[in-house]
Amino acid sequence: MLLALAGLNGLLFGRLTASVWRGRDPLPMDARIDGRLDWVPLGPGRLLDTGVTTVVAEIGSPLAVALAALGLLAWTLRRGDARLVKLAVLGPVLGTVGAAVVAKPLIGRQLGETFVFPSGHTAAVASLTATLLVILSTVPVDGSRRRRALAGRAGAAALAVLTTAAVGLAVVRLGWHAASDSLGALLFVGVVVPLVAAVCLRVVPADRPVVARLAYRRLGYLVGIGTVGLLGAIRLPYFELSPGSLIPLNSAMTIEEAVAEEAGPLHGTYSGLTVRSTPLTFGTWAWHELTGSPNPIVARELLIPKGEDGKTFRAEQRQVFVSASEVAVAVAEQALGQDVQISGDGALITGILPDGPAAAVLREGDVVFAIDDRPIATETDLRAALGDAAAGADASDPAATVPVTVHVRDVEGATRTERVELRPLTSTGRFGLGVGVTTSNLRFELSTDVAVDGGDVGGPSAGLLTALAVYDALSPEDIAAGRHVTGTGTLAVDGTVGDIGGIEEKVRAAVGAGADVFFAPAGQADDARAAADGRIDVVAVESFDEALSALRTA
Repeated sequence: MLLALAGLNGLLFGRLTASVWRGRDPLPMDARIDGRLDWVPLGPGRLLDTGVTTVVAEIGSPLAVALAALGLLAWTLRRGDARLVKLAVLGPVLGTVGAAVVAKPLIGRQLGETFVFPSGHTAAVASLTATLLVILSTVPVDGSRRRRALAGRAGAAALAVLTTAAVGLAVVRLGWHAASDSLGALLFVGVVVPLVAAVCLRVVPADRPVVARLAYRRLGYLVGIGTVGLLGAIRLPYFELSPGSLIPLNSAMTIEEAVAEEAGPLHGTYSGLTVRSTPLTFGTWAWHELTGSPNPIVARELLIPKGEDGKTFRAEQRQVFVSASEVAVAVAEQALGQDVQISGDGALITGILPDGPAAAVLREGDVVFAIDDRPIATETDLRAALGDAAAGADASDPAATVPVTVHVRDVEGATRTERVELRPLTSTGRFGLGVGVTTSNLRFELSTDVAVDGGDVGGPSAGLLTALAVYDALSPEDIAAGRHVTGTGTLAVDGTVGDIGGIEEKVRAAVGAGADVFFAPAGQADDARAAADGRIDVVAVESFDEALSALRTA
């Protein structure tokens, strides 16, 4: 029976693996199953929210499964059957390790930089469940309490199966795996555990002596300690933010030797600032509350987009840093009067105000390539075109509108034309579309070759400080004048400084580093000053030119 079950699962696993090998992207079944998950209790707004779903998924973490496996081992040791003891050890171990260490790299389906087929979380829980089911079906039930014992075993089996199903659904719902990854884990375990069980039940002598009482007692202590450790180590869907390391921009810049010699050495220090985000566990959360830590706690989805794994997100953010550095170099060279050619394929829409003028007709991912009959190559072109279209209109009148024709290209490359009534935006006091934009496929032709290496740092928030550091390095003028200059703020191609996240933590990092000045986006200056509490000079700026002027006159 066990060998037949292993053979059937092996055939099914082989067919599924062959489909994955032919095309390692999620299979057609994945899209269908993922769409139907909105109807199960793990869907948004249903019985379990994203936070609880993450905790359910973490039941498949190594520590949780190891703790449960120890409990199963303790029960088999108490019975004194050497066959069951070996099965309780080998079933979970070989099923979990086989899926994670052998099958995953051999099959090679990846999400970002992580192998995902078969799902390790699902395989770990399924291995334990399958082993438990075999053991429960093997151990005879005798005595006067037979009915109660059978009911207890049926309840334990049902709970184990439901837990496995919940973990398999949770990892799919969170975007950690495709549905075929979880199905592959179940099939893989359906091969390994029956084979292990067949060997243990037929080869190992049942009467081999087992030191049951002593081992059971020791395992009881181990399970108790492991329970405390598990509660402290379970990851929560939150991050704790704290001051991070400084980005040493002086040494991060690589400039043509002849240009650097002509400009002269920097007389000062420029540092970008980072925020450290630490995954929260029950243990670190308890410590956070007991010590009254000032570090804020934020939901995971506020830092990492839903459905995206951490490694992929960090890689994307490192690329964002590279792009922001290129913008910073271009802004600095333009301020020095050097010839900088900027081009792009239009203004890419990255966000839309729900109640904004364009909310009903534009979508994220659209690229604006013309306003009326005016071509748009960059986000700066878009702002200029909207400003010219609204010239003469009264922005103080909330009912005022300015009609424009917006030509866009969607993510599939199809073009369309939309009519939008511009109106004053409360955030800027100017007429606008109510969208966030960046330049699609932004390209530069610079006069001086400057590269900025941020290492593992990601995100756009060092744009302003990078531009200041590059300007000072390329100019014979002494801008820093021996000071330690820090700050934060995104930087657009037109030199506009934008808001960032974690400004309080960055202020604390600057204070801890003994910096002399901290530049903050104008809209966040009050928060920065409150965090500084007079310990550092906070300068509010709206543009690169304002920051440059502040350094010259301070």
